[in-house]
Amino acid sequence: MPRAGQGGDAAMTVIRPLRGGDLRAVLAIVRQVFPEDSWTLETAKGWLARSPLGAQARNAARFEQFIRLARLGEIVNLVRLAGVAALGRPATRYCIVADADGMIAGYACLNAVAGGQGDVQTIAVRGDRQGEGIGTVLLADLIATAAARGCRDVSLDVRADNARARLLYRRTGFTEAAVRPGYYQPSGADAVVMRLRISRRIEPGNARVR
Repeated sequence: MPRAGQGGDAAMTVIRPLRGGDLRAVLAIVRQVFPEDSWTLETAKGWLARSPLGAQARNAARFEQFIRLARLGEIVNLVRLAGVAALGRPATRYCIVADADGMIAGYACLNAVAGGQGDVQTIAVRGDRQGEGIGTVLLADLIATAAARGCRDVSLDVRADNARARLLYRRTGFTEAAVRPGYYQPSGADAVVMRLRISRRIEPGNARVR
């Protein structure tokens, strides 16, 4: 069910599950916030073969052609998000968007295995809506969902040079656990692994934009 939050001068923001009609707006955010495209053709094709949509023979050839003609990262994200929006697969993945004034202002995805580990796979806010607390609300919803699924902790990777994101995660309670040297390519930026221990069950939807 959609959840709303409002605070200060921020517009009413509804946090809701990703839908098929959101894909174009979400991919535009991906292009803006994550401009580097580090997927190789072989990596993308390998991922496609294991994906819910790509594993279907009637889709595989079409998606492989798209991969050859476009930015690989965008196509991989498209297939991944389309699988969640259209098929609800894999069941462990949970993707949401922040709908502000009828426009997609941000999105986030969590992979959470019941009783195990929650992995924040991505969280991004459109450039002109950053600083309004939307990322905070998206992150809070992912954490609450991981807790509701019985996860013991939540982890994520963040670029070492992304000071804004690291500050958000620290304020939320994440601690830095490790560094992956040169993880992000082609820039060679390090990734900082951050973890949050979940000590109690949290109900989704209690956070507000601020």
